[in-house]
Amino acid sequence: MKPFWRAFDERTGALSGWRHFADKPTPARGGWWFTLGSLTLTALAVQIATGILLATAYAPTPDHARASVWWIEHRVPAGSFVRGLHAWGASAVVVLAALHLARVLYHGAYKRPRQENWWMGLLAFGLVLAFAFTGYLLPWDQKGYWATVVGLRIAGQPPLVGPAAAGLLAGGSRVGAATLSRFAALHVVVLPLALVGVVAAHLSLLRRHGHAGLPADTTPREPFFPKQMARDAAASLGLFAILSALAIAFPAALGPTADPSDTGFVPRPEWYFLSLFQLLHYFRGKLVMVGTVAIPLLVAGFFVALPLLDRSATRRAGARRPWIGAGAAIASAVVLLTVIAATEPGGSSIPATEPPPPPLAFVSPDLKNYDVAAISPSVARGGKLIATKKCLECHLVNGDGNAKGIELKHLARRRNRAWLIAHFKDPQEMSPHSKMPPYDDLPERELNDMADYLLALP
Repeated sequence: MKPFWRAFDERTGALSGWRHFADKPTPARGGWWFTLGSLTLTALAVQIATGILLATAYAPTPDHARASVWWIEHRVPAGSFVRGLHAWGASAVVVLAALHLARVLYHGAYKRPRQENWWMGLLAFGLVLAFAFTGYLLPWDQKGYWATVVGLRIAGQPPLVGPAAAGLLAGGSRVGAATLSRFAALHVVVLPLALVGVVAAHLSLLRRHGHAGLPADTTPREPFFPKQMARDAAASLGLFAILSALAIAFPAALGPTADPSDTGFVPRPEWYFLSLFQLLHYFRGKLVMVGTVAIPLLVAGFFVALPLLDRSATRRAGARRPWIGAGAAIASAVVLLTVIAATEPGGSSIPATEPPPPPLAFVSPDLKNYDVAAISPSVARGGKLIATKKCLECHLVNGDGNAKGIELKHLARRRNRAWLIAHFKDPQEMSPHSKMPPYDDLPERELNDMADYLLALP
């Protein structure tokens, strides 16, 4: 068989490539410290695999996004488990990437000749946070919608570039269908390609310069296979088991459908953004730029400049106390702000006050003389329902109908979707003197469509 394998290797290079990978020297001490990088890579692989599965059933439009996520949760085989893995995996990636960077900082592994690898790691961490932010909006529920509104408002704070960047991300002046489409494209296509490229460069540099090991590590090195590879495999299997247990025990949440007219909703971001949101409680008014721009840029600048600032020849922790102390202080501040935001009632809540969306041009119930393609499909369906459910026998809509009931206009200024749907189902409960018959037999989607139509009226 040897001639066969020799010929196979000559044609493919698979065996020699494996030997080059497996025989790469790694430190013989502190092997479990060095599983953090492999664990981060495993969590990223889980995110990519589950993301591909979720994308096969997801529809990135405001009318269907939440419905498709609900379908994944309740109708697709193992859909709830896959979505749970994806949700918990997002937290795992953030935690593991941060721990990996902390380990590199503590051991001084960012020093020459590994500065570029440190910068690649920081860039990868930034892309992970971008993944988390763009994934917020995709379920199109209240939490994701309004957290994105606040996030884009923060992104728009820097002068000159801020408003342009926020407008580019949102696809306009408000979070809407264009925003969802762009965030889906970023989350599913652009960011994965960018992250794969950065991680590939990171691993290539690691192979080129070798593992830094522990500071002042003078012990012999050993091949990556079998001991270190076994540690990485065991840690990765343990991580997958933990994520699977969490996905089963605590499925991913799905809130009510996003309601742009509900300006009183108070968003609460995921835990990995709580510290940034908490800063907004301490820097308000003219100082808002300090919390949204100055402090984050100073923190990012410190980590980027660290290999240039720390020019000492040694990697020993005792000789690098100022830099380790600065990193520890930043980490402690982030943890403290996160704990405060998570434990104080309303600590991380940022009112998402934003004026209701500008009214659409009037849409007659029968949709005559109107370009249906120019309005939301749900508004078009709602207009037809208003016409067929005899609403115009009692109400006026832009002068059409009967004046026995109130004229249906400016509703977006006074009511939200939840109130309108509750009124459809039980008018007397919401308005004791109402003579309107209940529409509690209508499907939830039709009730939402009618609400969308009424909220779109000028």
